[in-house]
Amino acid sequence: MIPYVYFIKNKTTGLKYIGVRFANKCQPNDLWTTYFTSSLLVKKLINHYGKDDFEFKVLKKFNSKFEAIQYEQLLLKTACIRKDYLNIHSGYNFQTEEDFKIHLEKRKMIGYLSGKLQESLKIGFFGYTEEKKKEICSMGGRAAKIVNEKNKSGIFSEEVRRKQHETLRKLQISAYYNPELRKKICSKGGKNGNFSKNYYEKLGLSEEDRINAQRERGKKGGPKNKGFIWYNDGKNIYKYTKRQQEIESFEKFLEKNPKFKKGRK
Repeated sequence: MIPYVYFIKNKTTGLKYIGVRFANKCQPNDLWTTYFTSSLLVKKLINHYGKDDFEFKVLKKFNSKFEAIQYEQLLLKTACIRKDYLNIHSGYNFQTEEDFKIHLEKRKMIGYLSGKLQESLKIGFFGYTEEKKKEICSMGGRAAKIVNEKNKSGIFSEEVRRKQHETLRKLQISAYYNPELRKKICSKGGKNGNFSKNYYEKLGLSEEDRINAQRERGKKGGPKNKGFIWYNDGKNIYKYTKRQQEIESFEKFLEKNPKFKKGRK
């Protein structure tokens, strides 16, 4: 999160607006890409003239929400008394950072109570059918994907992906880093997968058909599987794939997991 104060101007009317942004995970490049101010008056101008009829600028970035609000208040002392600005009040009026923290706590409490009330009365989002809720949530997810992919944020951030892999590797909660779990999952697939006896019996096919199909699939898949390294724990053997090697070398993997050693025996 990088709090910032911004300036907006409508080209046709000449009307201006000063605002502050300090939402969770907000970034200055959100301005006029995914964030179009919280002003109802600005939104009405957008509806009438379109987003392209505006000039916008990030005036200053800050390390804290309180600093951003203080700077906005300073600018609003002038903006609020000028007719060419849409701002009609001086925004937040906090003398100390403690006042600001109390305000945030109140906002959280009011938001919580408002949500509970809507849920109880079945209004707003809680008034929709389950099908409609899923539709709305999926639309939000698609929009977030587009924004995150464009800004290289969220799961599209290399830093986030690196931290995810570090956590999975440390806790060994993913089949990608836990050979025992991977073997367990694979064994289930083997019993009911496309080349299992159960699968072919359901289709009414013979054992010979199953073996031939598996043989043909092996011929196609063989070249793609080259590059892995065998390793074992004294009882079972595993493959360390090329994809795993791109993320972490096999040597480092063995250093972190001394119970394993290279080879099939």
